Amino acid sequence: MKGGSRVGSGSKVIDINIKKAKGTLRNHREKKKAPVSSNIPVAPDRLSARAKEIFNHLVNERLIGMGTASASHTETLALVSQEMAELEIIDKTIELEGHTFKKIIKIDIDENGKETVYYNIKARPELQAQKELRRHIHSILCGEFGLSPGSSSRVSITKKPDKPDNEFSDF
Repeated sequence: MKGGSRVGSGSKVIDINIKKAKGTLRNHREKKKAPVSSNIPVAPDRLSARAKEIFNHLVNERLIGMGTASASHTETLALVSQEMAELEIIDKTIELEGHTFKKIIKIDIDENGKETVYYNIKARPELQAQKELRRHIHSILCGEFGLSPGSSSRVSITKKPDKPDNEFSDF
């Protein structure tokens, strides 16, 4: 099925700021957001060196700028950082080894002693791991941290806005 609504998908989420501007915001219907710690997450010692670099990059270059950095995100950031480091290794392996490998299925030797080898060409198992890691990383980065344009409005922000609740209240 392409396009259109799907059974059980519900209505599209409308940004709170749009609801405020239209005057249709109902506070009792909005989801209560969990309190977010104002402390910056610190990479756990158990992470590999590369995973720590990725962790610090995500915190310093992405989450702090968006105002969503919180110590309560440490474990999820550690998980996604380690997975991103593993993905880099898998990507290098595929780049060096190729997308397929040969598996010997049969060796025939004829009456003259000539050897014939039969192969199956198979996809590398790293391809499936790569696909799963990418899907999971994307899911966490977009779903949990709002690191895509479509998901950024669904993530709570720790910064206080500078403008009044309703920017049209002066009219």
